[in-house]
Amino acid sequence: MSNFPVVDGVSVLIPPPQGYVVNFKNPKQQCALAAYILWGSGTFVATLFFIQYLYVKLWLIRKWDVETVFVILAWVLGNIDNALLGCKCPSKTCFLLLIATIDFALFTGFSKLSLALFYRHLSPQTWWKRCTYVVIGLIIVYNTSILFAIIFSCHPFKKHWDVTVTEGKCGHKIGIWMTTATMGIITDMILLTMPIPMVWGLQLPARQKIGIILFFFIGIGTLLTCVLRLIQFIPTLYSLDATWDIAPTQLWIFPETSLLVICPCLTTLRRFLAHVAPTWIGMRGSSTGYTARSATGAGSRHPYLTVGSAGKRKRFDQFGLTVDEPAFNMKPMVQDETTEVVIELQKREPQTLTYV
Repeated sequence: MSNFPVVDGVSVLIPPPQGYVVNFKNPKQQCALAAYILWGSGTFVATLFFIQYLYVKLWLIRKWDVETVFVILAWVLGNIDNALLGCKCPSKTCFLLLIATIDFALFTGFSKLSLALFYRHLSPQTWWKRCTYVVIGLIIVYNTSILFAIIFSCHPFKKHWDVTVTEGKCGHKIGIWMTTATMGIITDMILLTMPIPMVWGLQLPARQKIGIILFFFIGIGTLLTCVLRLIQFIPTLYSLDATWDIAPTQLWIFPETSLLVICPCLTTLRRFLAHVAPTWIGMRGSSTGYTARSATGAGSRHPYLTVGSAGKRKRFDQFGLTVDEPAFNMKPMVQDETTEVVIELQKREPQTLTYV
């Protein structure tokens, strides 16, 4: 400890600049107001989308699946990450940054996995299913690798945050951070462009097309925040006062966190609007309700059903949306194909009758 300068009875890593007055009780802050505004507004909006997601999944559909669990974990971990970045603990900054980095890796993994799992329902085609599972595997592998690289990059482990530990060594942290940001951008681009072939040929009302455009616009916003954060982060890698210079870079984490929560929650927005405001998406409650009742009630009177038939019935809500199918169905609408029935008539050979 004697090798480090002491200011007001506290050991510091480097001495303060000439003329700077040190105040440990009320230290000088940078971008504090902007951080609180971005954190508060982003968390509020993301929580609203999160609530509607849970309402649709747990109340309207009543279907608890892996996607729901991942979205819940993403929302919890995202709020923990924001809280760690906003903690006023100057003496524990390096330790909190380590925890926040681990938390952010888990958060992005769960958020992107929930969206990739939803993509499985967009098409029943085999090639699409395989592409989806490849993306899921990529997200799992790169997030797990980065997580272990962060945890085991320093030996002993305390060397992550304690600068007084002189023995041992740390790996190339800059390379880990750059890899994390780069892979985040790549996976964002993949998740953003994957559904385009499915959406390109959709026959939807104008309002529903606007909703899909909004979905991609939010995805582009997530990608842009990640790119801008990387651009501002690179100059701080070799800074002598990283905890001060990194503050403007950390501002981009707050909107990125909010958007990563909002994106998977958008998958249930169509069903939610159909429930609370069907006219907003070009649906009419009365007509669709009649369709739903007729679909469920008239099914037993179908001329091709018999008493012994055991076909699985689909459950419909009051707006004609099936409960068992995905909440945000983006499958192309296929018109009924004309069935050609060929009836072959066997020509009978004429018979010869002999009269006696």
